[in-house]
Amino acid sequence: MKTITDLLPEESDGWTTSVLLTPEFNDDSGVPKYKTLAFAITAAMQNGQMKKGDLMPSTADYAAANKISTTTVIKAYRLLKTQGLIEKGKSARYWVTGRDM
Repeated sequence: MKTITDLLPEESDGWTTSVLLTPEFNDDSGVPKYKTLAFAITAAMQNGQMKKGDLMPSTADYAAANKISTTTVIKAYRLLKTQGLIEKGKSARYWVTGRDM
């Protein structure tokens, strides 16, 4: 896994932007890319790399950095939102809610 840091601003409107790990996508595994991405983000939350209040990268920036479709990132973020792990703000950006894991 690699870390994304070059595309993300250090801070945005007082929120710290998360640094996310990029999973290795395996097309032969049968696991959809959005689930692989959601799992990697969840793991980063569990191991403390992402903390409550961290701003998630925009879906477009995250997709571009990982050479995946924006739809994949949107689906992963929606899955995490339904699990209560991230929340969407008024500006269409997501942040980590800090739900107990």
